[in-house]
Amino acid sequence: MFRENSSDPEVRNELHQIAETHGSERLYRNLKQIDPATADRLHPNDTFRIIRALEVHRVTGIPISDFHNRHGFSDQPYRVLKIGLDMDRKILYDRIDRRVDAMIQEGLVEEVKQLLDELSLPCVGSHTGDRDLDEVVAFHKALDCKSVGWPVFPGGLPKNEDELKAAIERLNARGADYKKNGLRLYYHNHSREFELINGKAILDWFYENTDPDLVKAQYDVCWIYHAGVDPAEYMRKYPDRCPILHLKDIKEDGTLTEVGNGAVDFDPIFAASEFAGVEWYVVEQDRWERPSIESARISLENLKSWGIA
Repeated sequence: MFRENSSDPEVRNELHQIAETHGSERLYRNLKQIDPATADRLHPNDTFRIIRALEVHRVTGIPISDFHNRHGFSDQPYRVLKIGLDMDRKILYDRIDRRVDAMIQEGLVEEVKQLLDELSLPCVGSHTGDRDLDEVVAFHKALDCKSVGWPVFPGGLPKNEDELKAAIERLNARGADYKKNGLRLYYHNHSREFELINGKAILDWFYENTDPDLVKAQYDVCWIYHAGVDPAEYMRKYPDRCPILHLKDIKEDGTLTEVGNGAVDFDPIFAASEFAGVEWYVVEQDRWERPSIESARISLENLKSWGIA
């Protein structure tokens, strides 16, 4: 593809240093100016490809997108065999759990606590899930965090009444375990919790049949909206149940976006928050159309304009 030399280790190292010092967002903004076609194709956090594109431009004076267009990727001298590997989900989750355990043993908790202290930020909640009780309690007490979040239901959502009964018993039991240790459990929903079992949403089965003192909610207003349910109306179904509310927005085409830039109507949500027992608003955005720090700024500015932040 590159007939001329397009590499320079010194340039590459300089770009890596910029990324380490200032973050990939600065490099992405630079790429956006000199090669918007490539920037539009890359994720702002794809540091490796951003640095490569900037290196090519710095060395050759030509945007890497021009090389791509010139090459066309039409010559394929080799036959390519693509192989995809699938892994049993239980094995995969076990490997993830062991990796997280190793990170904790190597000082993850201490590092997080130091960062929180430096920024004067409280840790108001987590998404640790249903892990070993002693580990969960130690982790939260080290961070002075009182709320244990389950971001998904362990082992997958129930599919029938028998599985529902077992899930409800598990939620109540874990909630009681946490309460004995000075913690509280909350469950975070996605849109799939609004699938029906015997005519009732799974999430309603959970909240109607668990002890409100043991099992709290963390409503994700975006996924409630995505399920075709009015978030504010749903929040009013269960008083004093939701200490931490996830604020997230989504466009009509399904693209996640900054809070206030999508289709979710937040005014009635804020009006319902006191009834629902909301103590904290947490902005969450899973994917971005611009650098993530810029998305965070936009959400914050919108919240400020509403008098919320």
